Amino acid sequence: MPKPPKKELKALDDIAIKSTVAVWRARNMIMLEAVIAAFMDSDTPQDVAQILREQADQLEEFG
Repeated sequence: MPKPPKKELKALDDIAIKSTVAVWRARNMIMLEAVIAAFMDSDTPQDVAQILREQADQLEEFG
């Protein structure tokens, strides 16, 4: 099988990079939303930390 031209490889790399960045941004927005929700649902920083720990545990368990 012949090696693809560098131009095609660069185009594929660009698509992969854009997709990766989009996933990172979406994941960061979800995390930010979780933190904001935790602050709104609690009265102390300790409560926020506990809520976020529970969410992280759920992500590890089901993710």
